Amino acid sequence: MNKTKLIAAIVIALAIAGIAVTSASAALVLVLSGEKVAELKYEGKAAGAATLETVDGKEISCTKTTIQATYTPLAGKEAAAEQGTTETDFEGCKKEKLACRSEIKGGEKDPIETILGTAALIAATEETAEKAHQFLLISSLNEPLVINCGGVKQEVKGSLPCLVTPAGTEIAAGETVKISCALEKPGKPKTGKCLSSATACEKLVNEPLEGNLGSGFERCAEEMTIEGKFNKMALLED
Repeated sequence: MNKTKLIAAIVIALAIAGIAVTSASAALVLVLSGEKVAELKYEGKAAGAATLETVDGKEISCTKTTIQATYTPLAGKEAAAEQGTTETDFEGCKKEKLACRSEIKGGEKDPIETILGTAALIAATEETAEKAHQFLLISSLNEPLVINCGGVKQEVKGSLPCLVTPAGTEIAAGETVKISCALEKPGKPKTGKCLSSATACEKLVNEPLEGNLGSGFERCAEEMTIEGKFNKMALLED
């Protein structure tokens, strides 16, 4: 299917579903009419290291990262989603020279140098300084993530914004989709103005990413680039 036919099919599906694609508050993950967004999956891995850094420069760095994401359809609208779930597997994780691994409830530890995390996903729209709109993915930890580094427990909580490209155009199954989480400065994510629903934007204000890596909770951010693929044709509507 060519681009014109794909976009037309998606717009028709949204019109039938009663979704306004021009709404600034409705960043959406979409699939073709007749398909189910609940069957859409994203799988990717980091191009390089992933680093969590606090405002005072404390770091946990991991050499390998893989991610899987699934999506929850809007009520009564099988082809569109605003939210989803992601499972991330960080390996080769260290704080300075100390090996780090996550812990689950009850103190059970994950494999050495492995941090496993589950987060809720929320689609949003970001406006850059040049007034351009971009697709923003907000990843919000379901509960504080406990990380054991050399026998000392660290903790991370809150929400992280990352840009996703390409957006606003059809993405074929198997085409590379990049998720970029960048630092503007230590502890501060590089992001523009959030334009989406209060549910999405308030996460970044009221539940920013924070980490206790030895000096109490303080703002932190993550730097990593994920390259992955959808298993179905999709569109990220920002």
